[in-house]
Amino acid sequence: MFEYNLFKKLPGWMQSKVLRQQGSFLSKREYKGWEIHLYSLEHQLVEVWQKDGLEVITNFKPTAPALQVLEPYVGSIEVQDF
Repeated sequence: MFEYNLFKKLPGWMQSKVLRQQGSFLSKREYKGWEIHLYSLEHQLVEVWQKDGLEVITNFKPTAPALQVLEPYVGSIEVQDF
């Protein structure tokens, strides 16, 4: 498993690779022409913004309230039955 603190220090292209290999895809949304993918990595939420071949990876501060981070995705996150 990849350590999240190390992940934040990686260059963007490597963060993208790690997310796709080891992250858990949670949901997708759109905002002003951007396609935004939400991932979980080591119990942290990470967004990948994509538009016109550009990719931007954003990390949330540990103090960010999870409900505020997840609010834009309400209705599109699939909850698995346990």
